Amino acid sequence: MKRSFAAIVLTVASSIVISPLACAVNAPPQEATPPYFLETESHRFTTLPGGKQNDVSDSVSRVYQDDSGKRRVEWYWNASQASGITPSLYRIFIDIPNDRRYSLDPVAGTVRESAYGSDVMSAEDAKELQLEDSDDPPRGVEPVSTGDELGEGVIFGISVTGFRTVDFYPASADGTRPNYEVILGVWYSWELGQPMRIEVTDPKRGRFVTTTTQFARGAQDPALFEVPAGYRVVRAEPAAE
Repeated sequence: MKRSFAAIVLTVASSIVISPLACAVNAPPQEATPPYFLETESHRFTTLPGGKQNDVSDSVSRVYQDDSGKRRVEWYWNASQASGITPSLYRIFIDIPNDRRYSLDPVAGTVRESAYGSDVMSAEDAKELQLEDSDDPPRGVEPVSTGDELGEGVIFGISVTGFRTVDFYPASADGTRPNYEVILGVWYSWELGQPMRIEVTDPKRGRFVTTTTQFARGAQDPALFEVPAGYRVVRAEPAAE
């Protein structure tokens, strides 16, 4: 196995705290991987009185990678195939290995630059995209974590390995906080270096499901990995030494 089970789950779990989008953005570029296009669709479900599942939000992310490891991730909000709504492109992330990372706002026509390998989303980005959620698991409480492998599988012709973790937060001694359990399931592609399916069950936030809806190998347009003319730089950070 190329990486440990614990390392993969930790990477994915930390991304989900922000958004399933971050899983695609944070996936390490694989320079030895033939170029490809990947699309995933994410949904958040809450349970209504009576037990009915309510789809409260959905998004689509599209990943383009060339054979040198350059990567472009596009994020569309409320753009699932089921919604029938014309996709709205909210963010574009471009990674140039060993050089720069760009976060583009297509609506404002602005771009944020940072050194390659830096955090994808700044606090400002997270606030703008409303990705922060105050309904976190109990703060300051260490969970009891268990995990196991779910076996091998294939998604769109890509081999994946399934993992599952359960984070159990015990109830407070005074009874003011009940037991809290978060279950994470990930079907991970070692080849692409990113998850192909994610399922999260959280008693406060609801149920999250991210699935791969398209995958195709093939050369990508070089223009995808360039910042379009006319974008205004709103923050530029020095490259890492």
